[in-house]
This record gives sequence, C-alpha cells and structure tokens, in this order.
Amino acid sequence: AGSAAIDSAVTSDAEMDVDRQSRPSNRDLGADERCSVGVHDLSLSEETVTNSVTESACNTITAENYLVSASGDVLLQAGIGVVLRNGFVVQPAGTLVVSIETP
Repeated sequence: AGSAAIDSAVTSDAEMDVDRQSRPSNRDLGADERCSVGVHDLSLSEETVTNSVTESACNTITAENYLVSASGDVLLQAGIGVVLRNGFVVQPAGTLVVSIETP
C-alpha cells in the first residue's frame, strides 16, 4: 500500500492527485475488491478539521476548500486515488496522511 504524509503548510493553485500507479483510475472497485466501506466516491468541501478524522472511500476522495488546522490529524484512505483541489490547506503542525489501498 502506498501513502504520502504532509506535515507542514500546503497550499496550491494546482490540483494534486495521489494515485496508485498499478490500478487504472477509471476502474470501479465495487464488490470484487471487498471494500469494507459503503462509499464508493467521497467529496469533501467547506470543512475545517480540528481533531482526528478518518475519511474512507472504495474508489476516490476529492477534497476542496478543506482546512486541516494546527490541531487537526486527517487520514484520507481510498482504493484508487485522492484529489486535493484548490483551497485544500494543512496548517503548520497539522497532519495529513493519504493512503491508497482498499479500505
């Protein structure tokens, strides 16, 4: 399983994709991969995280206008990929871990 950790302030005008290289991004995991969460694609928007949060999806997670505060600790776990769009920010001392594996 692959993962990426970001432990400092992150802002970007460009979209950031974190994908598993060995899996086509258009493939629906569905039941054949035995995903343990009922959400295939998850969209996160207009949120501020100040505590520990885990978000999981069988296929993809897309997040925009999402703030991980200095006290926030976020795990984004998806089977195919995670897309971080404009307005995704991790403040200094906040933690973001992205895991690309079937939840």
